[in-house]
Amino acid sequence: MRLTSTAGKVNRKTFSDRDRSFLAAHGISLQDAKHQIELLNRGTPFTNLDRPACVGDGIHRFTAHEADRLAVGYEDHLHTVQVTKFVPASGAATRMFAVASGFLNGRFHVKPEALSGECPPESGPASMLFQFFSGLRQGGFAFDGELDAALRREGGSLRRALKKGEYQRILSTLLEPEYLGYAGRPKALIPFHREGGREYTPLEEHLAEAVAYGRGRKDVCRVHFTVAPEHREAISERANKSLCRFQDMAHSFQVTYSVQDPATDTLAITPEGTLFRDESGNLLLRPGGHGALIRNLDSMNSDLAFIKNIDNVVPPRHAHVSVFWKKVMGGFLLRQQKRVFQLLRDLHSRDHGALSAAEKYTSEVLGYVAPPCLKEDSRIGWMIRHLDRPMRVCGMVENQGEPGGGPFWVRDERNMSFLQIVESAQINHDDSRQAEVARNSTHFNPVDMVCGLRNFQGRNHALSEFVNPETYFVTNKTHSGRPLKALEWPGLWNGAMHRWLTFFVEIPLSTFTPVKTVNDLLRDEHQGDPGP
Repeated sequence: MRLTSTAGKVNRKTFSDRDRSFLAAHGISLQDAKHQIELLNRGTPFTNLDRPACVGDGIHRFTAHEADRLAVGYEDHLHTVQVTKFVPASGAATRMFAVASGFLNGRFHVKPEALSGECPPESGPASMLFQFFSGLRQGGFAFDGELDAALRREGGSLRRALKKGEYQRILSTLLEPEYLGYAGRPKALIPFHREGGREYTPLEEHLAEAVAYGRGRKDVCRVHFTVAPEHREAISERANKSLCRFQDMAHSFQVTYSVQDPATDTLAITPEGTLFRDESGNLLLRPGGHGALIRNLDSMNSDLAFIKNIDNVVPPRHAHVSVFWKKVMGGFLLRQQKRVFQLLRDLHSRDHGALSAAEKYTSEVLGYVAPPCLKEDSRIGWMIRHLDRPMRVCGMVENQGEPGGGPFWVRDERNMSFLQIVESAQINHDDSRQAEVARNSTHFNPVDMVCGLRNFQGRNHALSEFVNPETYFVTNKTHSGRPLKALEWPGLWNGAMHRWLTFFVEIPLSTFTPVKTVNDLLRDEHQGDPGP
């Protein structure tokens, strides 16, 4: 596993007494801090790509009949399993409104005629702003009613402000904390969709999804949101109000929340390799990335966990496609789990033919084989170790140039190949062969998966045991306009799930509807039925 490089000028033994106290207050030992500095100076490890996973070679494509059977199989067994919908939801809407905030704060200027439509721009921030204000004029955003009400409280209206070209006033009312404060709201609480005369936030869309495919044992819908500490109360209050919509249905909800453990925060260094400090002279600690959430996932007392990001939702009238494919993935996982659990029971019992059956399965289904030099007892032990692992089924969509990781066959230090989701930052693009493998990738990861968290004896897997610590990331970030190098732990669906039993299945592109900028809400898939 090759590494990128970064200058290393930090003396890892010279933390001041103030630094030691600061780290201890955040639950970070001095040994861990020194290790973080070592990783920052080593740089991001490169993953050794073997070949892209594609349909017929690592990615399963189902016929309509096969998909229907898997979905029905999931529904038939749903009452026997405990299901949790696990939603990473700690992000604020800051980046959604980055261009609008830049214009409001004077980081760039746009002529009024470019925003009014008299001379519409073709590209760049001005074009994005023009699209935004055009969307407001056409009623394309679910939050325009709330924005209009806020402007009316100040003696105006949205229609009047648009007509008069009061663009700064509109953005100030929408984004600044003394008004609606959208730029600082959790993305979970931004109205995304309008349907049937009411607005829906991503939080509510995920609760509705849970009803559609997550009613597990005892008809309980379990939904878990990972949130930022400062947003927990607001999200909890909104969820409690939203649950009133489902009171007439024959099920109950268990909605829980957790925050990212502060002890997983990481240090940063300057581009020159010195410790990065904030304006007060303290060491800068940053969240350790979504990979730190493996601890949160590990605390789920659940058979199955469906994982999807907070912003990947659609209005209710479009949700049936996504719901169907969740059932397909769940059915496929239950089918594979049943087979693996039986193999493990047979291996432990030393049943006749158990070893050959396990070797056939790992070779034909998982793509790897035991070392040929092992004797029979050692091969049985090897099979048990490699089958008694958490399982995941990951949806993959056809590549459309979207940012994000992709499905690959990779090789480890023992030259053993297995399936993994690999981010672009983990690929050595300067190596011609590795770059070619990356270019030939046909699918990408939309972060849409179901995980089997228990073993064949019904006990929870200890997920931390399956993390590969050598798959961390070193990324370039900024703090208060100053560049820095940040450390992120192995990604939740990358190294944090290293060598899980992994299956990739092709799902329709229509199931992937993320909202990264506010203008994404103007796409057809986010336009609901406005109702009367």
